[in-house]
Amino acid sequence: MSTFSLAMIGGSISFLSTALGAALILYPISHPRLKDFKLSMEFTLGLMLSAIAFSLIGPTALQSFQQGQWNAFAILGLGLILGLVLVLGTHQVVEWVSGESQKTTPKILAFTLIMHNLPEGMASGASTAGLHFHEALTVQVSFILQNLPEGFLVALALKALGTNARKAFAGGVFSGFVELFGAMIAGLFLSTTNASLPFLFSLAGGAMLMSVLFELKDLGRELNRRKITQLILGFLAIPFFNLFLP
Repeated sequence: MSTFSLAMIGGSISFLSTALGAALILYPISHPRLKDFKLSMEFTLGLMLSAIAFSLIGPTALQSFQQGQWNAFAILGLGLILGLVLVLGTHQVVEWVSGESQKTTPKILAFTLIMHNLPEGMASGASTAGLHFHEALTVQVSFILQNLPEGFLVALALKALGTNARKAFAGGVFSGFVELFGAMIAGLFLSTTNASLPFLFSLAGGAMLMSVLFELKDLGRELNRRKITQLILGFLAIPFFNLFLP
């Protein structure tokens, strides 16, 4: 199977898990307010940090540092910074256009999540195309667990803007297509050289890290012991997967 096809498999997994999460908006249940739902996202935020530390950036950064490969270390840093800037820039532009800067509104939240799905899709595609099976499996499981609530959160944010459930679901599915497009980009890069793999991972890690920082900033003092425990459990998820997955 070609490198591009393998990358598209990873992107398809991310797309389907995001779309499945968005589909929850179609169920005829009384949804809590957007803020209340966000306060239940601590496990997902911890999982994103876990993916950054133990799958996307941490292992390569540690190896590069131990072996004195400073060029590789610099590439990781560049990708991380670009990922941070991508989400930060998107957040600032939407804030400026909407004129809402006090806190993350549904509009800002939806656009930020959709935009960070591009480098996340690149990482998903890169994992299936460039990593060994057990390593890729860990990354994919973490992305699936993360994409399910994220897809629902995008749809919920769109619904909070006044759209009906079907249009909100379509928006959530679109955010999944963004991940598929990211995987396509990764497949094209990796079809040429595997040297781009660490950069793709660090770019996704930076985007995910900035998204987590925005969410934690919004939670602020509302973080209590239970929510911090959920955050820690999410952070420990990938080391736990590494113990039991083949």
